[in-house]
Amino acid sequence: MNGTDRLCLLLVNHYEQYQKKGVLCVKEGQKSLADKTGMCLKSINRTVKRLSEQGLIEKQGNKLLVGKQQYEEMKALISEKTDME
Repeated sequence: MNGTDRLCLLLVNHYEQYQKKGVLCVKEGQKSLADKTGMCLKSINRTVKRLSEQGLIEKQGNKLLVGKQQYEEMKALISEKTDME
């Protein structure tokens, strides 16, 4: 699984557990995301930028936001590559 897929999987899991009113707000730093995904900080930064450009996440300062539509798109992307339901 590549870095983008790993970060998407983490965000999908976080969305399912922590979203409020259809929006996930990730306030943890990118170092924490790097630790959780097993990626280096540079890779996390590139991946966050790529996902933001694709419209799968929204950056607001130090926060990452994932809406319901973005969650659905990431879940579909992940389910193509895994057996996730």
